[in-house]
Amino acid sequence: MDTHMHLIQFDGGSRGNPGQIGYGCVVYSPHERVKIAELGGYRPYGTNNDAEYRGLIMGLKWCLAHDIKQVLILGDSLLVVRQVQGQWKVNGMKRLYRRVTKLLKMFEHVEVAHVYRCNNTVADGLANEAMDVQGDFERTFTLPKEPEWNFMGHINFIV
Repeated sequence: MDTHMHLIQFDGGSRGNPGQIGYGCVVYSPHERVKIAELGGYRPYGTNNDAEYRGLIMGLKWCLAHDIKQVLILGDSLLVVRQVQGQWKVNGMKRLYRRVTKLLKMFEHVEVAHVYRCNNTVADGLANEAMDVQGDFERTFTLPKEPEWNFMGHINFIV
């Protein structure tokens, strides 16, 4: 895993397929992989694949809005990952796929990889939370500040 890129993990789910959908995304800082954002979205009707794509789109938009231009993207949807990598043909999700590819062109560097569901539990939980509350949400977290050394060689902690 490249530690110079922000990490985006996305997921989506459907209760009934089609049915209500929720999608989630978590963004981590590049070096220590500190969580900096949790995002969730909800729609009353859609498919699981629709939700997966929307989770990715939500994460990409959030990163661009926060001037993040280098990302490693991980998702447990083999379909979405392989389509975005250009390895699989896009059939029913062409509109959402085009939105993703348009957003990806705005980044300086992007890597996309598949992970197993057991390694994507935070994003999965956010997708389920969105369905539970039947709404969208955004939570951001402040990175801990580095201590500064003063001229006497003591640490000044910034709070």
